[in-house]
Amino acid sequence: MWFEWDAARHCMALALAGDIEKAQLELENATIAQKANGMIPSVVIYDKLRSAIDRIARPVIYEKFHISKEYIIGNYQGYNWRSIHTQPPILPLGLFAIYKITDDKNYLRQILPILQTNFDYLERKRLNNNTGLYFIYNALESGHDDSPSYFNHYPSRQRWLAEKTYSYPSICLQLKRLKYLGEERFRRSSGSFVVEDPIFNSLSVVGLKTQAYLWSEIGEYEKAGENKNRARRIAKVIDKYLWNKKVGIWFPCAMQSDAITTVNLYPIVACFSKSHLQEVMEKHLLNKEEFWTQMPIPEVAINCKYYRKNPSLLTAKKNLLPTRGLIPTRGLTWLHVNFDIATTCYANGYDIIAEELDQKTIKLVEENGAFEGYYPDERWAKGGLGAANFGWSAGCAFLAKNRILGKPNKEFWQTLEQFYK
Repeated sequence: MWFEWDAARHCMALALAGDIEKAQLELENATIAQKANGMIPSVVIYDKLRSAIDRIARPVIYEKFHISKEYIIGNYQGYNWRSIHTQPPILPLGLFAIYKITDDKNYLRQILPILQTNFDYLERKRLNNNTGLYFIYNALESGHDDSPSYFNHYPSRQRWLAEKTYSYPSICLQLKRLKYLGEERFRRSSGSFVVEDPIFNSLSVVGLKTQAYLWSEIGEYEKAGENKNRARRIAKVIDKYLWNKKVGIWFPCAMQSDAITTVNLYPIVACFSKSHLQEVMEKHLLNKEEFWTQMPIPEVAINCKYYRKNPSLLTAKKNLLPTRGLIPTRGLTWLHVNFDIATTCYANGYDIIAEELDQKTIKLVEENGAFEGYYPDERWAKGGLGAANFGWSAGCAFLAKNRILGKPNKEFWQTLEQFYK
């Protein structure tokens, strides 16, 4: 199983570890199920996993809400199963790492057109011509599936499900709707999840800047310029349309909510306005009542009403993603978020803060292992939660350590930082 933005982190770590063959394989596996319209699916599931997924794809929570297995399995189709949704387009970061280690321009010429068709798909099918921002059609497409920042964007009954349980029953209903209606009708119909998302748009800026750099490396300056222009446009309109002056942060669709999460923080990676960047850093990121804890950055601000940190004894014992009955614990730390925010801190002169985030990430993984998520509270950190030996956590800790050590070289990290400012 491959996830698009997970694969980007894996590629970077594998390339820096010197395993170029595996890094290239990871990148190619993530793109192998690209659709005819250019979209790179978020998930590629290979045939040998089919029977296993069939056994686990209908957990108790879905049965309680009468959501059949077909709602989930039916969202995978075509070549070896591929999802009908995408994810933030940051695969160029993986290609960047491979290129910087190998200096293989022929490989750039092979992969860049594949990644470009995905960006072209976003321009054709996901662009709001009124704002210049991209839509997402599901919370899965942001990569922050269960974030409270999206509750306001579900129809009322689905919002209740998301708030009181996990968001996944609501997500599955929206995926079923998308599959039935198709993108155009889904986008125009009431009751659909159609959101101008801070994460997706911000990371699109990062991906487009990376893509522009790589095109220029093989002399394709016109294509490089086109991607630069798209990145600049999106960065400007994120600030114009998603910024909330009263709260001093960005919101999906500029719709203020009672949830402050990393979804709201993410535009610092693409921030066009340096005054907005400074305000968010001081008012939110470094606020000890919101995101600045002894642990790396939590998904949900600790003073937000949706922040729940205490696991049930069952989930704590079994290292499962935590719930209290059917009520999820929200506020976990995800290390890919910390890597992105540390990178933009380095890029914008906040070196002390950036290095502290890197050190926190390294310490967390060295002391507890590489897990899918962690509590932002030292009392519950031991062992981590979710899947063990988790790729993006191990990869992000490895990248953070190499960055502090200056490996493979200073120029690698300085170039990467240019995509985050």
